[in-house]
Amino acid sequence: MSGRMFILMHLLSEETISSWFTRSAMASGFSSLLDPWRMCTGAHSYPAVVFPDGLDRLSAALGIEDREVLPLEHTPILAYRPFVNARTYREALTTMRADPKPRGETSTRLPSKHSRSEFRFCPECVVEDIKKNGAAYVHRHHCMQGVYVCIKHKCLLSSGCGECRWSAHKTSKIRYPDTICQCGSALRNSIGVVSNDEFNLLYRLSIIINDFLNLMGPGDVTRWQVGSAYREAFSSSRRKTDSLAEFINNRIGENLIERMNISIRGNMSMSAALYGAGNPVSSLVINSIFVETFFGGVESLIHSATEFEILASEGEIERCRGVLKKLVETDAARSRQDLSKKAPQEYGVVKNFDEYWIKMILGFMRDWSVRDLKKIDQGLMRHMRQSLIGMRVGNKYPIKITKNRLIWGYPCFKHIAPLISKLPQSLRYIRENIDSSEYYLCKVVRFIMLNDHDPTLTPEQKVKRLGVPVEVARNLAAGGLPPRGREPSAIKHIIALRRASKRSGHKRCK
Repeated sequence: MSGRMFILMHLLSEETISSWFTRSAMASGFSSLLDPWRMCTGAHSYPAVVFPDGLDRLSAALGIEDREVLPLEHTPILAYRPFVNARTYREALTTMRADPKPRGETSTRLPSKHSRSEFRFCPECVVEDIKKNGAAYVHRHHCMQGVYVCIKHKCLLSSGCGECRWSAHKTSKIRYPDTICQCGSALRNSIGVVSNDEFNLLYRLSIIINDFLNLMGPGDVTRWQVGSAYREAFSSSRRKTDSLAEFINNRIGENLIERMNISIRGNMSMSAALYGAGNPVSSLVINSIFVETFFGGVESLIHSATEFEILASEGEIERCRGVLKKLVETDAARSRQDLSKKAPQEYGVVKNFDEYWIKMILGFMRDWSVRDLKKIDQGLMRHMRQSLIGMRVGNKYPIKITKNRLIWGYPCFKHIAPLISKLPQSLRYIRENIDSSEYYLCKVVRFIMLNDHDPTLTPEQKVKRLGVPVEVARNLAAGGLPPRGREPSAIKHIIALRRASKRSGHKRCK
């Protein structure tokens, strides 16, 4: 790649960074985004559709002095500002601006990063963009979590034909919006067949999510004000239910829940989702459903939220929380009375702001009895068995089994995670079932040899690209997966080289 010139195209209004970079790579004659993206940002992976990293380097290359222009005007991060605390927002902004991590992982802590089909575009916008700008591009609003309808043309968005390699969520091939799929097939919408009622609901939700981005500025309302508005609207509503899952299911139906990839953690109650610990959940799609149900639109939400006075800055509230949390962790306080006596000022601030959080921390950071731990151990075991079954279903591309994936979704799993060492059955189950990098590579190679049907590449060619000898791949396909810890030496050697490469890459970035 040395000596090749990379042409930086003009960045269009509302264009995603990955779309702009794709156009630049195509103009420069690249057939893959990995090499030019690594050259420009130092990343070891492909640019993320919604929340890319290395934006300060790209700003310098484009001659943009204000380093927040790219994240604020070309990513949807502003839409999350009313639903996350100030620290999370700053961390997400800093992560996108900073140089990529050695593993190429952009941890923004925002849900849209994990969306299954972020690459979405409107076929009618494609035609208009070509006429106006001479090129089609991906609009950031179309790629936001929960947006499946173009609010300008009132049509469903597309991601391709849904079957070829260009329609996959992750691909080394360059993807760009067009009136047909890049493989030549007709486009399909990105959410499948929907009824008129479902379409109208998706259209209203798309408008609300777009308004989160354009109407709710960073200083308009705080997360606590939104939670307070939710609390008041919910308390005066007749649509009370104990379960968030039941509410979402009744509002949009199981069909759309699955296809929109709405994540509902465990048996979360409506009160916890609306204003748990004083704040609403951060999911844009769930918040759009709340706003559509209780307010009818974002302007009505803003009007209701601004009626609540800001009691303290988010920084002061975080400081007070930290003081109370330390008292409970060190067993210096075991009740509200203890907290009010030992830290009266901090207790008063947090109680007025977020009384639910005090109940939560007193409930989950106390000393667990043997009976409590045994009950949790049994419940977590049942949950992990079901999670493992879900990760092993069918002949889909293998998922790497990790501790977090096994316990994800268990009620209050974030508070249970530190207790794993005290749960003998669960700890043993996790150790027996999580995948090392070596074992996961064996799973991937075996899947490619047995189930991957790509007309352009043979399984042998694919495993060669992974660096795995064909003979080793054939042995894995014929003989099954080896016992954990006894992977072929060739596989272990490949993983060792990758780790060494990442360590050296990290040193170069520094």
